[in-house]
Amino acid sequence: MQIGLVGLSSSGKTTIFKCLTGINQTLKKTGLDRGKVEVGVAKVEDPRLDQLAKIFQPKKIVPAEITYLDIPILDPTGNNQLAISGQYLNQLQLADAFVQVIRAFEDPSIPHPEGVVNPNRDIEIIRAELVLSDLLILEKRSDKVKELLKSSKGAERERIMKEQVFLENLKEGLENEAPHMMESLNSEETRFIANYNLLAAKPIITVVNVDDGQLEDNIEIDLTKKHFQELSGHSSVVFNAKLEAELMQMSQTEQQEFRETLGLGHSCLHQLTKATLDIMDMCTFLTVGSDEVRAWLIKNNQSAVSAARKIHSDIERGFIRAEVIGYDDFMSHGSMTTAKKQGLVRSEGKSYPVKDGDIINYLFNV
Repeated sequence: MQIGLVGLSSSGKTTIFKCLTGINQTLKKTGLDRGKVEVGVAKVEDPRLDQLAKIFQPKKIVPAEITYLDIPILDPTGNNQLAISGQYLNQLQLADAFVQVIRAFEDPSIPHPEGVVNPNRDIEIIRAELVLSDLLILEKRSDKVKELLKSSKGAERERIMKEQVFLENLKEGLENEAPHMMESLNSEETRFIANYNLLAAKPIITVVNVDDGQLEDNIEIDLTKKHFQELSGHSSVVFNAKLEAELMQMSQTEQQEFRETLGLGHSCLHQLTKATLDIMDMCTFLTVGSDEVRAWLIKNNQSAVSAARKIHSDIERGFIRAEVIGYDDFMSHGSMTTAKKQGLVRSEGKSYPVKDGDIINYLFNV
C-alpha cells in the first residue's frame, strides 16, 4: 500500500514524512533536490505483536508496513513551480490514497507561500490542482474516444458512445465539484473510471498541522468545505509535526512519560496510521512461530486464500485450509495447544473472510 503526501511549501509535509518513516533528511531541499520524490516505509505500531512475542519468543518481530511518498506539488506563488505532470503525476497515480498536509500553525519565521495562514484556502488550492490534472487526463481520453468512434461498429461503437457521454458528465462533475459523482456509478462506469486513474477519486486524509497551543486547546479546525464534508472517502487528523519530530529524538519510555505528563494520549503518528487503515478499509492478520511473529495488512474480509498471497504465492496456489483463532481467544489461553483442546482453533476454507486480529496457520501443498 502506497500513500502519497502532498501539500504546499512550508506546510510541514516533509517533517511529517520524516516522522512517519524515520528518514532523517538533514539537507534542506533546494533547486533540483526540492523536486525529488522521496520514498519511505512506516512500521505500523501493533501492541499485539509484543504480547505474542512474549509467548513464542521468536527470532524476529515483523510489523506491517505502509509505504509513504513525499511528493512535490504545485507552489502557486513560487518561481520554481512544480506542476502535477511527468514523474509527479506518475507517482501520484501510483498512490492508493493521499495525505494532504494543511498548515494551521502561525510562525513568522516560516512565511506561508500565500502570505496568510488559511487552511480552507489551501485545501481549495490542492483540490484545484488535482482536479485540473484529472481534467487534462479526461480531455486526452475524450480526443481518443472521438477517434475510435470513426472506425468502430456495432456493440463496440455503442460502448464507446456510452463512454463518451460518461466522459462529458464526469468532466462537468469535476468542474462543478459535484460531491457524490463517484458514489453512484454503475458497473460499466466503474470500469471506465478505473482506467482513467483519476487523482480526485482517490481517498484523502487531511492532516491539519497545528502548534502546541492549538493542540492543547483541542482546536477544531474548520474543514467543512462542502466537497469534503459531503464526500465519502475523506477523513482528517490534527497533527503537531514539530512536537512529533522532537519526540522522535527521545526513547520510547521518555516519549510515553512525556505524553502522559501532557495528557496527550495516542501519538499523532498512531492517529494518522489508524486513519490510513480505516480509509483504505484495511485490517491485520497475524502469523506466529519460533522464527517470527508477523503482521500482514489486507483488505477487510478478504478471503483466506487471497490473503495467503501476502505471505507467498505458493500458499495461495496450494491452499488446503487455514487454521484460525482470534487474537483475544488465543491470549485468554496463552498457548495454541490449550486453545486447540478448547476447540477455539477453527479450520476454514478458501472463502473464509479474514478478520482483524486473526492468527492464521496455513496448510498447503505444492
